[in-house]
Amino acid sequence: MSEFSFLVTPYLGFEEEVLCVRNRNRSIQQDRVYLDWRYIGQETQTPPEILWVKTSSGDFVGMAALIYRPYWIDNKQYEFMILGDISLDKECRGTGLADEFFLYIKRHIESKTKPCALVIPNIPARKVLNRCGWYEREPLVHHVLLLNPEKKIRSIPKLKIFSNILAKGYLFLLAARLKTIQTKGVLFNIVTEFGEEFDLFWNAFDKKNICLRDRSRKSLQWRYGDRPGEESFFIVTAHLAGDLIAYIVYSINNELGSSNVYELMAIDKKYLNALVKWFINYLQTDFHLDSIRIALNREHPYSTHLRKIGFSPRKGGQAIQVLVPENPQASLGAHRCLLTAGDKDV
Repeated sequence: MSEFSFLVTPYLGFEEEVLCVRNRNRSIQQDRVYLDWRYIGQETQTPPEILWVKTSSGDFVGMAALIYRPYWIDNKQYEFMILGDISLDKECRGTGLADEFFLYIKRHIESKTKPCALVIPNIPARKVLNRCGWYEREPLVHHVLLLNPEKKIRSIPKLKIFSNILAKGYLFLLAARLKTIQTKGVLFNIVTEFGEEFDLFWNAFDKKNICLRDRSRKSLQWRYGDRPGEESFFIVTAHLAGDLIAYIVYSINNELGSSNVYELMAIDKKYLNALVKWFINYLQTDFHLDSIRIALNREHPYSTHLRKIGFSPRKGGQAIQVLVPENPQASLGAHRCLLTAGDKDV
């Protein structure tokens, strides 16, 4: 591999090179507005780093980014390293170069003092990362609730003739489950922005013995309110005695007939079911969708609640992979993680 070398640069000053290599290896093209939002839109103490594969002639043929994001471990904030935009030109794949590059990234991460690096990679990158010392913390499980079960049932040949009866039975059982969930005294709203109450909620949220991404008002606004592009995000809130007690951030994919939930938070788990019940009824009444999808790490404490309501866990083929530096400033240890689709940085 003497014809290739590896190096680290900042993002600033190399923006066009990052955009070029990234777009060359992606089916969905992005622009500088999107990259600037993702790389430098959220204020952090440590600026993003770009790790490069460079040819002897000076051309960049591969890259990966380390972007530092605020996470909390046991009520204390740290910066995690998020690995993303992994790209390698087609002609360089299958040559062993990817392994060499990931070993270089591994050594770079191990020289840091941050608690850990996280990545939710695609399957090819996942295999290389496994070989290069990353370990799989947990799979990311997609919890799916059918709002229009007949369409799904009709896709199964043996059940097609009974699809109408089975769909009605499914919806009857779902309605019966939801009827047992109490919502008395809780007020629900669709809001268009993250107000000051989201900071009050975050400050009151008990972060002891858990690990999760920062959900302050500023972080939520950057991630969902300021995100460039056509995708729109919506917010459902639940209030009790005037206080924000739970919320959902979601999007609607009309093409797939699905609602994708990116954030699901409750100040106490006992309020979770009421929020999800209202959300299901709202989508059934106001939208013509086939399903709701909520991605959570396997050991997420909300998973049990969702299954009891009627969500079915399905393996999504994704895993949360972790690499810990040699001398981290804090240990993940046995802290329970609360990760969602919002943790997939790209």
